[in-house]
Amino acid sequence: VVRFCFLIYLCPFLCLFLSFCFCLLSLNTSYAIPTKYRLLILFLLPLLPVEAQPAQQAVCKVRTEVMEVTRSMLDRRNANFLLWPPCVEVQRCSGCCNTRLLQCIPTVTSSRYLQVIKIQYINKKAHYDKAIISVEDHLLMYERMNGGVSRIGSSPLHTHDQTS
Repeated sequence: VVRFCFLIYLCPFLCLFLSFCFCLLSLNTSYAIPTKYRLLILFLLPLLPVEAQPAQQAVCKVRTEVMEVTRSMLDRRNANFLLWPPCVEVQRCSGCCNTRLLQCIPTVTSSRYLQVIKIQYINKKAHYDKAIISVEDHLLMYERMNGGVSRIGSSPLHTHDQTS
């Protein structure tokens, strides 16, 4: 095994060859690699040098998240229409705390209204109407532990005082 590691680090052509073969294997192409080489490649691949960044904790804070725009946000009784765009960005608190006893929760929220396009097909023709939906952004959140509260942070994107 030590010999193989030595060869891989000193021979860039072998690294390129193994990377190319790995791509072929992962793409399930029709290019046939002989079985004896397949086994050698699968044995050598874990020995390739890998660049890795140090992991950082995703702390509890307000982040931009993608939210699906659903028909029920406009009309819960009618399902004969589509909304465009299908998703929007909202501010939500998320992340993990230092222990499982702590929870990242929103304390100040703000409602805002978005204009979307309502698409209905009537007699096989598309009809486009403007519609308004409401979304909720998290502005300030706390890390809470069994009733104890400690302030963590706020959203840098919102400065208005409209709260709900």
